[in-house]
Amino acid sequence: MARLAYCQLETSFAFDRDRIRKVLGRIQFTDCKFFETATEPDGGGSRAFLALDGDNILAVLSFRGTD
Repeated sequence: MARLAYCQLETSFAFDRDRIRKVLGRIQFTDCKFFETATEPDGGGSRAFLALDGDNILAVLSFRGTD
């Protein structure tokens, strides 16, 4: 999950949401919520995602380090 937190679009620091959802789907996570705050002019800021498994038993919150 920590490596997925760094999966970003080629043109910006924003998450590559489609790619992250695809990878999570392979390991039985069916829902994902993204949290992004772009506070810097270059697109830096805080980013995290919350992944939930299909049975809603396991939730993982993964943060990206500083941009």
